Amino acid sequence: MEESPQAPRLFTNVAQFGPYAGMGQYNVTLTVHSSVTSPITITTNPSTGLTSRFVFRLTGVDNFTIDGGPNRLLRFTTGAPASSAGIIGLISDNTYHPNPCKRITIRNIEIDGTNKSQTRVGIYLGQQSSSPDAANVAGNNDITIENCWIYGVQEGIILHGHSSRDKNSQIIGCKIGHPALIASWGGSNRSAGIVVSAQENLLIERDTIFNASSDTNYDYAGIAVGYPPQDLSSATPCKNVHVTGSMALLTPGQVDGLPSACEFSH
Repeated sequence: MEESPQAPRLFTNVAQFGPYAGMGQYNVTLTVHSSVTSPITITTNPSTGLTSRFVFRLTGVDNFTIDGGPNRLLRFTTGAPASSAGIIGLISDNTYHPNPCKRITIRNIEIDGTNKSQTRVGIYLGQQSSSPDAANVAGNNDITIENCWIYGVQEGIILHGHSSRDKNSQIIGCKIGHPALIASWGGSNRSAGIVVSAQENLLIERDTIFNASSDTNYDYAGIAVGYPPQDLSSATPCKNVHVTGSMALLTPGQVDGLPSACEFSH
């Protein structure tokens, strides 16, 4: 990938891309060289300030791919877990740029949030706010999240779309959870492995969500459709959501009430 004056900027607390000259005319891919045989780890210490919050952030970017290859040799983690910070953020926020995030593919990566009670989310689409808020730029279409392994977070994947509904995204073949309960996932009440709102023509296929556990929190779900993150109230309803071949195996532990595999708002 050739550098340009607006090539990625690397910081101690966040790695980020914003719009660049020629964006959308060709695909930009962050991947590993074919000679790599051991996982490469990208670690930053995101702060809780609004301009940080994520280990890796794309703001208003079009036509971008992150791909760790078939052996999942790209790993993202944080050195500063916090309840208002996440790992990968697709930011659709008019405060920072009027462009949506669209045609983004995140494939074959490992995400370790390092603390499931703290790190808010593994992969997130929405506003850049202290808590997950709906995107306020329309058109966050064609987002693909495929074959990713996510753990050590409160919630695995959040697509908190624009009220006009983002379209044609897919979450395929992802694994959310860890064999060790202490390293798996699950934060505050009503956490879910996958949370989606304001989506149209969304495919959720062959995902495995497992080993959510808490001694104090309750009402966990494998997949929550049409709800805001960790919230009982309805968000903008989704339309034409297809859930197929996915499996949610949740561990109640000492939570109040059994978790549900999939919840849909009306």
